[in-house]
Amino acid sequence: MDQVDLATRQAAILRLKNIIQGYWTIREGKANRISLQDRKIIKENLIEAFIFQKKEIIRVQLLQCLAAVTKGDFPQQWPELVPCIVKNLRSSDTSRVYGGLCALRIAFKRFQSETFALLLPRYMFF
Repeated sequence: MDQVDLATRQAAILRLKNIIQGYWTIREGKANRISLQDRKIIKENLIEAFIFQKKEIIRVQLLQCLAAVTKGDFPQQWPELVPCIVKNLRSSDTSRVYGGLCALRIAFKRFQSETFALLLPRYMFF
């Protein structure tokens, strides 16, 4: 990926972020604009892309993508997220630990309430 110049990578990640933020949540009466296969691929690779991206300007956009995806899919349609985060947190690689911490913060940020604290044990299956 380092072979592609930064401006092109930045334009690509901004486009991806805008698509995810605009179309990830399927609105009633609207067509699904992001296929289920594309959604699966994005979820499988989003955290890894963040972990191995060296440019902060790209990493910020990847975290915004992660925030939009978790808002729409976590925990019901993305139960694999917590085990993925835990796997990275248990790593001896500091890049993976940092990526896991950032993903953890993004994923659970919207649940900062007493109500979710009561539901949390249900999702703690690692």
